Amino acid sequence: NANLAGGNELDLIAGWSGDLGDSVNLDDGAIYFIFSEDEEGVDDSDDGDFDYLELYAGINIQNFSFFMGFGR
Repeated sequence: NANLAGGNELDLIAGWSGDLGDSVNLDDGAIYFIFSEDEEGVDDSDDGDFDYLELYAGINIQNFSFFMGFGR
């Protein structure tokens, strides 16, 4: 958690995984991280916005795997 004094984290996950062929599999989705500290005023010099979205995509082709993630 982002606040030294404590708080909660909620992760919302949505995605899709499936076969595109005999030896190709795709996995993609998104994770939205929500921190309760946003409303708790963690630091007066910070706006306290810790929530962020992370996107990911992966592909498996036979014995090779490739993965990319994009987030804050």
